[in-house]
Amino acid sequence: MDAGNNGSYSALKRLPKIKALLKKYRHVKNMQSNLLKLSELASKTTDMQMFYPALESIISSLFSTDNFFIVLTNQRQELTLAYHHNVTEHEFLQPLTHQDWLQTLAGQVFTSKQAIHCCYQQTPHAQFTSPSLTQKQPCQEWLGVPLKRQNQIIGVLSIQSYSKTQHFNHRD
Repeated sequence: MDAGNNGSYSALKRLPKIKALLKKYRHVKNMQSNLLKLSELASKTTDMQMFYPALESIISSLFSTDNFFIVLTNQRQELTLAYHHNVTEHEFLQPLTHQDWLQTLAGQVFTSKQAIHCCYQQTPHAQFTSPSLTQKQPCQEWLGVPLKRQNQIIGVLSIQSYSKTQHFNHRD
């Protein structure tokens, strides 16, 4: 084998790694761009009713789903639904009290102050189909993250996927 062919073989051997790095770079660039949009949106928007719909497009571009809800604490430090957007579940089955919210996955995120990722295949089905989760149809993937102001938890952002092919990962 001559030196020219050896160089071509070496380049071909590295091609999958280069493609993987390029994909990772594009993901990071997309994430950074959307986080900047989110930061700009948060700093410029004074009307929350305008903020939430704008948030839909950012979440959709980050997670390939735009199904999400936000619960926030009120003046009494109780969880209440602030916003809900879900193309699969158009409305919650029933309004939830603070005690109801504490029984949900979002309540677990709120009390543990830690993000939770659940997959329908790996989590007890009762947790996904419980009326306290407020869904008629169980989602396939559920991701909840605490919302913080300084060091205090002020709510939870929950993102749901109903697709059997779309999965959340550690980066999400």
